[in-house]
Amino acid sequence: MEPVKGGALAALPEKAGRLLEKLSPDASQASYAIRFAESLPEVEIVLSGMNTMEQLLDNLACRQPLTEYEQSVLFEAAGLLRNSIAVPCTGCGYCVSGCPKKIHIPEYFRLYNEYKQNPGDGWKIAPVYQNMTASGGGPADCIGCKKCEGSCPQTLPITKFLSDVREAFDDRHS
Repeated sequence: MEPVKGGALAALPEKAGRLLEKLSPDASQASYAIRFAESLPEVEIVLSGMNTMEQLLDNLACRQPLTEYEQSVLFEAAGLLRNSIAVPCTGCGYCVSGCPKKIHIPEYFRLYNEYKQNPGDGWKIAPVYQNMTASGGGPADCIGCKKCEGSCPQTLPITKFLSDVREAFDDRHS
């Protein structure tokens, strides 16, 4: 289930994306995630959510196992990806529906990841954060009930990450 990690593996950071592009300029980044999952010996079926006919056709076209070389490049790209993501949220939104404060958690995590990947662009990101929090429902509104954590398929420590977001933006960019 979810081999493309909620779409996160379909839009890699630039350095990781370039590695895969060198392997095959015509292959999508998502196709490598699907091929990786299919290459695991214990996997018989790979299920992936798709939003467009183009994504469906791409997923159906990538049915060959990875070569050892492709696998080594994927592990290198995975390392780059892992080092560039502060919060490994897939953006599924399951955490939002139970939040009594209506905090749109994935949006704040997306913004925080963007900030951590490009700290020099904080001046661009801060106004977006301020607009998002202007009408309430921001990380500072979190009451620590952890209902969000109970519904997160990634089992992320969401309240801790919301605190990190609040610290990064409220304390430094107010």
